[in-house]
Amino acid sequence: MKTHQPTGLTLAFSGDGKGKTTSSIGLTVRALSYGWKVLVIQLLKTECKAFEMLQNTFPDQLELLQFGAQKITLPNNLVKKDYELAEDAWRDIENMYYAYDMVVLDESLCALNLGLYKEKRLVRLIEQCKQKKINLVLTGRLWSRDLLHRIVSYSSLFTECKPRKHYFTRHCKSCQREFPDNYDYRLCPYCGKTLDSVGANFGIEL
Repeated sequence: MKTHQPTGLTLAFSGDGKGKTTSSIGLTVRALSYGWKVLVIQLLKTECKAFEMLQNTFPDQLELLQFGAQKITLPNNLVKKDYELAEDAWRDIENMYYAYDMVVLDESLCALNLGLYKEKRLVRLIEQCKQKKINLVLTGRLWSRDLLHRIVSYSSLFTECKPRKHYFTRHCKSCQREFPDNYDYRLCPYCGKTLDSVGANFGIEL
């Protein structure tokens, strides 16, 4: 029994800081507590322990599909397989979304900025979810400012995660950017250059 009803909101989380996928996990937990059915599709990723645990715990409410290669996908290392995986993901999205109360498209914004699918496809999905009262969650970095502004205009909520301090820091001398994410960056996701500092991995991130 649903304790709350979805309203067709589009919630987007972008930026260089930590919190994008983490936010989508939190929203998924809340949706499951409401009794909602949730579809999670991860582009550019092959695993996510938190989503996998939720799927195992709520097998009747959560469907998880992952479409990623065994690499950090960058503008300078795209291959045909990356486009094929994105097409496979979108085929499932378009065939399955209407059966759920909330759809989470993790790293969909990054995949869009990489050109792995057409923007009009996302715009159409946003409109369809709005009409059918399905909440839609989008995550991923956007380094194109023009694209970022358009995603803001499409969204009911847009949060830009900005790093201020993190226990893992990587720095790109070429872009003069720092990347605080906890996974093991060795190449800059913006220019593909090797990062000059790699923090020690210690502890477990919650």
